Amino acid sequence: MTHTYEHQTPQLNAIQIPAEDGYIVARIFSPGGKGPFPTVILLHGFPGIQQNYDLAAQFQHAGYQAVVFHYRGLWGSTGEFSITHALEDARIVLAFLRQADTAAKYKIDRERIALVGHSFGGFIALQSIAADSGIAAVCSLSGANFGMMAQLLLQAESRAQLEAGLAEPASYVSGQFTVQMMSDEILAHGSEWNLLDRAQSLSDKPVLLVGAAQDVLTPVNFMHAPLVSAFERTGTSKLQSLVIESTDHGYEGKRQELFEVVLKWLNEVV
Repeated sequence: MTHTYEHQTPQLNAIQIPAEDGYIVARIFSPGGKGPFPTVILLHGFPGIQQNYDLAAQFQHAGYQAVVFHYRGLWGSTGEFSITHALEDARIVLAFLRQADTAAKYKIDRERIALVGHSFGGFIALQSIAADSGIAAVCSLSGANFGMMAQLLLQAESRAQLEAGLAEPASYVSGQFTVQMMSDEILAHGSEWNLLDRAQSLSDKPVLLVGAAQDVLTPVNFMHAPLVSAFERTGTSKLQSLVIESTDHGYEGKRQELFEVVLKWLNEVV
């Protein structure tokens, strides 16, 4: 479907969304037009070196409200970071955008909200739609699967390697966070955080799964392909999936192609 609106100057607003132990920093990229607008919430990875502002600006130009927020403990959002808190943060942001006064102020169509998550954010996006039937559609870009990571963490050598790889990203987190805390949290929730087990319950929702051929952080054969297969086994007709060639975990050099893929899908399902 095509989105056309009366002319109005596009806007960019920085906001602080109240959370239990502080606030969540977010930016809303509002398009020109009368509205109400379909809305895409962009969930970045951990810690969020690629924050997807480029995609947000392009979605704004295409007629979408685009929202980028930072999990508590990252990039100015206060409070303590954890995976559990990040899942809560997504719920808090969704609830805020659905409030009548927020929706009226930013001209948000509350029935047409989609999630697009990258890496860590892909996990958050899929877990969120599994718990919230009001989300219209979900896209995971090189999404992590913490249920599968939990299996690796049971092996001492694999745990040491994973924690070593997370040491540098963890340096961007404020508060008391440690990579050991993250490992412990993944192990504690591994059975409920395996996205392969979500496929059946999400088979009636529009889902786009994208992988990057040269991704070494969430490799296609370990994270993307098994999840695609799990969805395909449900017989769903609402899954779209692809692997973008000649690019890595952050889709560097292929950001425009990535945007066009996601926009085409959004225009079909939202």
